[in-house]
Order: sequence, then C-alpha cells, then structure tokens
Amino acid sequence: MSSSQTMQQAPRRSRWLVWLIAILLLLVLGYVVGWFYVARQLESRVQTISANINAKGGVAECARPQTGGFPFTLALNCEALSYKDPDQLYSFSAGAFRSSATFYDPFRVNGTLQGPALLDIAGLGAFHVNWQKLDSSIRLARPLPTSVALNGETLTATSNDMPQFTLAKFESDMNPSGQNLQLSYSFTDLTIDPALLEGREVPALSGIGDVLVNNGIALLRENARTLRGTSGTLNTFVLTLGETRLELNGPYEVDANGLLSGNFDLAVEKPAALGDVVAAFVPEAADQVRMGFAFLGSQARVPLRVQKGSVILGFFPVGKIPPL
Repeated sequence: MSSSQTMQQAPRRSRWLVWLIAILLLLVLGYVVGWFYVARQLESRVQTISANINAKGGVAECARPQTGGFPFTLALNCEALSYKDPDQLYSFSAGAFRSSATFYDPFRVNGTLQGPALLDIAGLGAFHVNWQKLDSSIRLARPLPTSVALNGETLTATSNDMPQFTLAKFESDMNPSGQNLQLSYSFTDLTIDPALLEGREVPALSGIGDVLVNNGIALLRENARTLRGTSGTLNTFVLTLGETRLELNGPYEVDANGLLSGNFDLAVEKPAALGDVVAAFVPEAADQVRMGFAFLGSQARVPLRVQKGSVILGFFPVGKIPPL
C-alpha cells in the first residue's frame, strides 16, 4: 500500500472514531437525563399516591422521600413509613424503607423495611412488632404485578408490654393464575404466648401452605377487605406442632355470613397428640374430641367436613369455627 493511500484512510478512521465517541457521549447523556427524569417521576408518583389516599380519609406517608442509586440502580428511600386505612380498620407505622431496581431488570423492585413497627387493628388493639429482617420483592406488570414475595426472620410481637408471639422465619408469595390468585407460604417455629390463648399452651408451630383463591384478581381490583363470599382450593396445608403433624387439602367456600364450608382430606401423624391440643380449646367437648382422634390410631387419613362452620371429623363433631 502506497503512502498516499495510507494518508487517505487515516482521516476516514479518525472521522469514524469521532462519530463513535459522539454517539457514545449522546447515549451516556441520554441515560443520565433519563435516569434523573425517572427519579423525579418516581418521587412525584409517591406524592400522588399519598395525596389520593389522604383525600379518601386515610393516611399514607413516605417521610422525606429520596431517590438515589445512580448510575446503575434506581432507589427510593423513606426515613419512615406509615399508613392508615381509609375505613379506619387498621394503621401501620414503621422505620426506614429502602427499595431499588437495577437497570438490567427494572421491573423487579426489591425492598427492605426496618423495625420496630406499630400495628393498630380495630377491635384487637395495638401491637408492637419488631424483626431482624423483613424484605420484599415485586415483579411489576400491568394491570397487576406478576409476583409479590415477602420474607422475614426473627419476628416478635407484644401488646400492652405483654408478649404475643415470636416467629423464627417466614416466606410468602402471591402470583396470578389466570383470573385466580395463587398464595403460598411457609413459616418456622411460631410460638404463641399462653396468655393470648387464655392460659392454654400450644407447641411451637411450623408449616407450609398453598391456596388458590377463585376470582382472586377481581378481589384485588375491588380492594376486597373480607373473605366472605369467596371460594377456592386448599392445595396444601401442612402443620407440625410438637409430636404431631397434619396435612389438609380440599375445596372451600365462605358464605355471606362468614361461615366456612368445605370437604377436606385430612392426614394425621400421632392423632392422639393432636387430640390433646384441640381438646384444650373446646373443653365442653374435650372427651368427644379425644375419643375421635384416638379412634384414628397412630396414623390416619380421614375426611374432614365443615358445614357452615361446624367441623365433623369422620363421624364425630369436634367443634365450630367462628365466622370469618
């Protein structure tokens, strides 16, 4: 190649390099402008949501909202978080809230909430709740998120300075399934203070569950606040308490009066031990309850029917479930 040809190609390479650098600078500038625009929109959206709830008689506050995380993460931080239901059914306030989404997966929002928290429920009173860890993860989509997960560790709750319960660990997940809603959960070592159960003692509880709520998407859109008038399927319910373990599954429905009905399949390991626990809660029928569970032997699978709140184990009535 002659020196003249080399000299002609050099300016071309220089021009391409200049254009490449210019394009990269424009992309970076566009990303920076876009990041700060989205950050401002996010802060504005938080204020709009709070204003809408406040206008309906409720309270929603993200104290001193701040965005951050530039350049690779978009984060929203609140120094404190509080919410009060417009119908005055409950209120909640807690410590700092941190949420973030990465640029490579912007529709997954992860959050963490710091305790302690004050939970006030109408008819039940105020509960002080604390935890070592409380995290959430949401997969955003329209019209509703495709996944909402919540998990925590070392939860404690007290009321009037009296212990209520402790929970070592829990995980929960909510996903749409067509027009239905799939709910799953697991928890470990739930300990309930006997004072909360009128002096009755219950072994530490652990369990897993999976429930399908019919037309659950519509219930979310309607902001339903009650289980009345709903139905679904209990796919999995496993509960371990002390020496016994039970598994339950089957369809259910809740009528307009809150009375539960359903036909379930119940599997029990060491039924007599379970009978002792249940009998403590229905002392007026303790003998019948113990007899019914003792009849099952060391391990059994029997039908469990619930008719308008009345529970029938095999052929033996074992108590009533109050309206939900």
